[in-house]
Amino acid sequence: TINQSGTYYHYSTNANTCTDTAVLMLSLYQSATTELTAQICSGDVYVQNGFNASTAGDHYLNLQTTHGCDSTVILHLTVNHGNYTETTVDTCGTQYYWALADTTINQSGTYYYYSTNANTCTDTTVLRLALYLSATTELTAQICAGEVYAQNGFNASTSGDHYLNLQTTHGCDSTVTLHLTVTPMPTILSISGDSIICKNQYATYYYDISDHNYTYLWLKDNFPWAENVSTVVLHEEDSGTVFLTMQVGDPSMNCMASTSMQVQIQNSYAPDTTVIRRKGNSNILICQPVTSEYGTVHYQWGYADRFIQEEVLMDGDYNYCQFDVGIDTSRYEYWVETYVDVPDGLSCANRTYYGRSNSTSVEDYDGNRVEAYFAYDRIMLSVNAANPSNIGAGLYDVNGRLLLSKEYGRTDHVRDAVPIHVAAGVYFLKVNIGGQVYSVKLLKF
Repeated sequence: TINQSGTYYHYSTNANTCTDTAVLMLSLYQSATTELTAQICSGDVYVQNGFNASTAGDHYLNLQTTHGCDSTVILHLTVNHGNYTETTVDTCGTQYYWALADTTINQSGTYYYYSTNANTCTDTTVLRLALYLSATTELTAQICAGEVYAQNGFNASTSGDHYLNLQTTHGCDSTVTLHLTVTPMPTILSISGDSIICKNQYATYYYDISDHNYTYLWLKDNFPWAENVSTVVLHEEDSGTVFLTMQVGDPSMNCMASTSMQVQIQNSYAPDTTVIRRKGNSNILICQPVTSEYGTVHYQWGYADRFIQEEVLMDGDYNYCQFDVGIDTSRYEYWVETYVDVPDGLSCANRTYYGRSNSTSVEDYDGNRVEAYFAYDRIMLSVNAANPSNIGAGLYDVNGRLLLSKEYGRTDHVRDAVPIHVAAGVYFLKVNIGGQVYSVKLLKF
């Protein structure tokens, strides 16, 4: 057995006793084994040196040498993997800077970034981005002065913009802006008028409605009664209590202030009202006598200073219908009360004024008659003279200043609408009929 290539000799003696020589020229060739080491990335294929491999491990390739011996190639293959990373970002704002990719993103979505690692494989980074905006909400509201807006987390009572800083469900800033209007409330006055009247009386109640920024609503026992009038007349046929209310404000804004008074209707009666006349151009007032089924009618006279609102009740019980202590309608207003004596002492008086209402009649026994009142920016004047006379008129304010004068010449009647622009208030119209002067008080609302 020879285990090495070379030339070998064998000698033997043949039959002739001669030496035979055999020469062996031997070449021994071994099988070939080759080992390779390689790396690929996941998803790649190793196709070198006759291989087609994509999985990690040892791969074999059987060949033959040039001398026809077996030749084995062993491939030690390593498969490397790229890293896969997912990142989720929820943030407030309109953009996000991704430092890994050195880029600014301004929209929510899924974004990919690829890079090569030390093994020359591709690393994949996934960004799942959600951008949430800050929330801005605007509210508009109106309240009345003295109220508080306490809705939606606010506690505001002044006009202007109010802010509330909150957070959304994603933790972003949420700003609520309240545009609040505070409607001012009117100054409330008192209702003027008698708090006690009798069943058959006509009682007048007054409220100043000179502020045209507001609506004025009269309520009687909480039911609407009249609107935007300064006076109302109460007449009740049954005894009891009546509640009068004046609501003042702006209904469109639902801001109404109110004042009320209680009127007691007594279970008794008053005589009818009378009519006061002036006797000629004298200082005597005479009233029209009245009768009553409830007893003898008595007359009580009095007057009030227009400037200081002080009333003077004439002494005594005048059971006649005449007042003769002097007349000055530029400063005083006069009245007469009619009343009857009743056993239970609950008699009521009806008062008649001379020259008080905004439409005033002045009569005398000579047959002259003057009527005048304001109608917006005009004085509606009516004069009936008993005989043709020179007629003239002058308008004065409460300080006695002449505002307007007009002559109508000799006639027995005048019908005129005199234009004049004056503020709301009290004025006096003096009408001269043949030398007799009649003073009429006018109210401009």
